[in-house]
Amino acid sequence: MSNWSTKDIPDQRGRAAVVTGATGGIGYETALELARAGAEVILAGRNAAKGAAAETGIRAAHPAANVRFELLDLASLASVAAFAEKLGAERSGIDLLVNNAGVMALPKRQTTADRFEMQFGTNHLGHFALTAGLLPLLRAGIGPRVVNVSSSAHQRGHINFADLQAERSYGAWTAYGQSKIANLLFTFELQRRSEANGWGVMSNGDHPGWARTDLIANGPAAEGGLGAMMAHAASFAAPFFSQDAAGGALPTLYAATSPDAKGGGYYGPSGMMELKGPPGAATISVKAKDETVARRLWEVSEELPGCDSMRPWPRSRATCGREGSPGRSGPHHGRSRRVGEHEFVLVLQAHPHSGGNAQGRLEFEGGARGDPETAVHEVVDHPNRPLDQVGEVGPGQPARFKLVAEHFAGVDGEIGAHAGLQGEGFSLHNGW
Repeated sequence: MSNWSTKDIPDQRGRAAVVTGATGGIGYETALELARAGAEVILAGRNAAKGAAAETGIRAAHPAANVRFELLDLASLASVAAFAEKLGAERSGIDLLVNNAGVMALPKRQTTADRFEMQFGTNHLGHFALTAGLLPLLRAGIGPRVVNVSSSAHQRGHINFADLQAERSYGAWTAYGQSKIANLLFTFELQRRSEANGWGVMSNGDHPGWARTDLIANGPAAEGGLGAMMAHAASFAAPFFSQDAAGGALPTLYAATSPDAKGGGYYGPSGMMELKGPPGAATISVKAKDETVARRLWEVSEELPGCDSMRPWPRSRATCGREGSPGRSGPHHGRSRRVGEHEFVLVLQAHPHSGGNAQGRLEFEGGARGDPETAVHEVVDHPNRPLDQVGEVGPGQPARFKLVAEHFAGVDGEIGAHAGLQGEGFSLHNGW
């Protein structure tokens, strides 16, 4: 792949792609080349005016391009859910999802519509939820791929589970590094789960090296001071060590289209320090390969308050109380018709800065209906106990209630569980 270029992109006619952050920079260049190769491309972004301009620009370059803009704000899980629902209603499948959009090193801590730290919420959680929402369409696609755009900054990142939203201490680059290593942990865990569950979706990742885009201007340089000085200094070094957005898009295009790209692969520029050059295998930090951390991040991401916009992976959709609003919930139901052993997990979690003053009883029961060979064989952890006996429930100490059930091959039965609870300042998550 040493001299791989856009000329090597295979014919993409008959393939449908979604590219986030496609109204500018690397996302735009990725969409442009996919459209040139014949793909139907959905440009996903939060600015309709920029979306219209991107459509116009791509059609000007390639008059036969099949492109359209769709509104998507990754900093709002409601917007993510609406986007996935719209595509699900319109389409029978998609073949490529490029999770490219992102924010970088915001000087001051900001939060998403769901009160997550902006970089973690946008760069990781937004794409995590989007991929989950589009998974049924991807599984129906032809040779489907998910490409997550990370950064070499992931090498300095780590997941701080004790302060995931940087509420105690915020550092612009620390938060960015966490979001970018989260991208890779998610990439590799998605590939493992796809292989284990037979989803048939390839998941890989890439980074653009040093690409001249608006990320610095919209991030560290946005409020002047040290960030602006960094941007000014970078402008002098850029001609020697960086590449334009089209060059920065090459690793993404390789991961998205090359027959040689592998599931669980990670690609970036092959030049000095992986700053620029044609795509090649990129360096993965040891922390990004940690399967235990990847599994935990996946589980925590599903359980965070506000997850009602997510469509969890082969689980029932959750219904969550929002912080500062009544959290009345129930009954909550879960169903499974799948063969094998399954766990129905119900999680009660208080919102940050909330006492989690849920009241009443948490009623948890499981039962099998249908063929008698469908058996519930274990119920563990606080079944049918008053809430005041559950113990402390805080942001870092969710109370879990688990039903383990077995569904035998060839059986058309259902296994269900439900709970009823009311109060304020808590979230109740459920699903298989």
